[in-house]
Amino acid sequence: MDIEARVRRLEDTNEIRNLTTRYGLAMDERNVEETRAMFTPDAVLTSKDGVFAAEGIESIMTTFAGRWDVLGPTSHWVHGQIIEINPSDPDRATGTVTSHAELDRNREAVLVSLIYEDTYVRHEGIWKFAAREMGYFYYTPAEKYTETMLSPNRNLAYDEPLPADYPVALKQQQ
Repeated sequence: MDIEARVRRLEDTNEIRNLTTRYGLAMDERNVEETRAMFTPDAVLTSKDGVFAAEGIESIMTTFAGRWDVLGPTSHWVHGQIIEINPSDPDRATGTVTSHAELDRNREAVLVSLIYEDTYVRHEGIWKFAAREMGYFYYTPAEKYTETMLSPNRNLAYDEPLPADYPVALKQQQ
């Protein structure tokens, strides 16, 4: 790989890292225009628990509007990323993002640890999400954190507790 290609790869990786950080900030600020601009027109937003299944930017924005309706203040944090630029198509990449969020959901303090599995594409010269899948290590009311951490059913986002999506090795043993 020549120096120009190596520099381009580093620049692309940095742009993708910025995209995932901007995503969290846009979620926290409920920035509809910024959020819309981060996804390709035909993007897909899903979750491992099957609750999210939005295809296309309009469906994605409707999904986010529904979430924002029940959320008070939120704070999203990116901890780390693994980004792989496709060696045969430098306009495509995949990534894994480790993160957490602290939020007010329906006037209840909630802690969330999640991993995003992403597909990125350079669309009209800008890196965007083509697919984003969320999976949870835990999603719990803050006061139930200790109890939740000791259970395999760490996804308390809904009426019935669900098994955690991560770590996969432990999930397969259950």
